[in-house]
Amino acid sequence: MTELDERLARIIARRRDEAAVHGAGEDRLEHERRLSHERVVNELPRLLAKLSGAVAELNDRLAEADMWVKLEAAEQTPVSEAVYTLSVDDQDDRSPTLTLTVDSAGTLRAMLCARDTRSLLHASSIFSIDRSQLLGLLVTFLEANLG
Repeated sequence: MTELDERLARIIARRRDEAAVHGAGEDRLEHERRLSHERVVNELPRLLAKLSGAVAELNDRLAEADMWVKLEAAEQTPVSEAVYTLSVDDQDDRSPTLTLTVDSAGTLRAMLCARDTRSLLHASSIFSIDRSQLLGLLVTFLEANLG
């Protein structure tokens, strides 16, 4: 083997070693991303149960006013893991809606959407939000609907 062949062999070996180390790091990051995503997806049913419970409690209290909040869910949209849209059932189509989105990191964002404007009402983790916080968001949403 010539000196040139030895140098070339060392370059190739070094490149393989670097690729193996870099690939292992990418595999680890991908694994962590996948675990995080699975954790978020596994938490979505609990979040929906909390949200449904809060809506049901609110609707029980609103029954005497002959109005109720309607909850619609869309899971695994292209930009988020879940989207929950709330509207007041006896209002027209131009009334404000409350849109809750959950991203792949588990961040919940509550946006009040009215006419051509959107306002961020709340942002937190789906792992830490509780029913009382959800009820607070729903009451703020009702206040926006009633002017």
